[in-house]
Amino acid sequence: MSWRGPFDQSIDRGVQDPAVLPVLQTPAHPFVPLAATTVGPARNEEQGRPPSSLRQGHDDGDEVIKLSIPVPKLHISSDMKQKNAERSTADATRAYLRDVRMYLLLVRGGDRDTVKCLFVGNTLEGMAKTWYDQWTTTRKNFTYDELTAALLARFAPEVQPRDIEARHTLALGTYRMHPNETIPSYQSRFEALVTPIADLSEGDRIFWFQRCLLESLAGECATDLMGRKFQSYGELVQFARGAEMRFLAKQGALRPVPRVNAVRAQDPAYDAVHVDQGTDVRSPTAATTVVRTDQGRSARGASGTGAGARVSSGAGPSSGPVRGKRKGGPPSAAAAHEAGNEAKRQRTDDLWLKKWGCTQSELARQRKEKVCVRCAGGHPTRDCPMLPPLAQQPK
Repeated sequence: MSWRGPFDQSIDRGVQDPAVLPVLQTPAHPFVPLAATTVGPARNEEQGRPPSSLRQGHDDGDEVIKLSIPVPKLHISSDMKQKNAERSTADATRAYLRDVRMYLLLVRGGDRDTVKCLFVGNTLEGMAKTWYDQWTTTRKNFTYDELTAALLARFAPEVQPRDIEARHTLALGTYRMHPNETIPSYQSRFEALVTPIADLSEGDRIFWFQRCLLESLAGECATDLMGRKFQSYGELVQFARGAEMRFLAKQGALRPVPRVNAVRAQDPAYDAVHVDQGTDVRSPTAATTVVRTDQGRSARGASGTGAGARVSSGAGPSSGPVRGKRKGGPPSAAAAHEAGNEAKRQRTDDLWLKKWGCTQSELARQRKEKVCVRCAGGHPTRDCPMLPPLAQQPK
């Protein structure tokens, strides 16, 4: 390896150069040309030998390799605030020293302590260069290890292990569940935080998970439905998901819903056959009001009189040939029957929403899919483990 200029080096296979230390200077450009040359075609022609072709994949004497390696540098701005510079500066300093160690392996004499110190001093910039000048002027002799240790202590102080940082974060409670965050999202953040803690027990995991839940869920997730403390972290997470679903269902039930077509807006697939026949029906006056609200007015024809003009003033467009009513007269039998069914569905599902937080059709669909209404698990409600033993129904 020979030096041909500032930070210019070449690796010659087969040619021995005298061992000469380079004169280190600040490079004028950020790239270091590293050329690996051997006795190539041009040198063969000079010696009177015919040039040979390059062969890929062989360590041939005619092969020429040229590389450009960027010079590692560390620039720390003096205008950067200390609170914002701590983390980024520490990472940049560690990466810089790593690159310096790898770079000096390619340099002849790079294993000498003086060369290492001079190289570091000429590749620091900004506040790092100011610190280097102040630190080196206060001592006559220093080694590369002392220089790197002081550089790390100044710009990259030792960070606590990840498990200690995780315990500190748990104690501060900065991982608290956000107001609009779901249980799966909170669970993912919590598990990523406690993963470095190898000796975290099951009880501690349950305690820290419950501690930073939302207030609306923390009280309900303190114990199970039987009032017993949770013994498994998985059971706690499953219970918290069910509690979240019940809480969201109650919030949806408390929202104001328009009376007309309220059930159809919630469940378009509602079947009128499954309506409870024991529910009271509205009075005829209320049914008439609903019909008049839903009916649209059709424009009368511009010309023509008689029965055609009278029939055109009936209800809005419909799929079947429904006969309209006269203005001010009683509604037809089909319209009154439909209004009665609408009122019955509305009153029935209002009671279900207040009591169970879902419509009757949603409850029927959950039972058909064998989804537990109590804990939202994948089992029937009668087999729920959270029910008292006496309340469980025999299969």
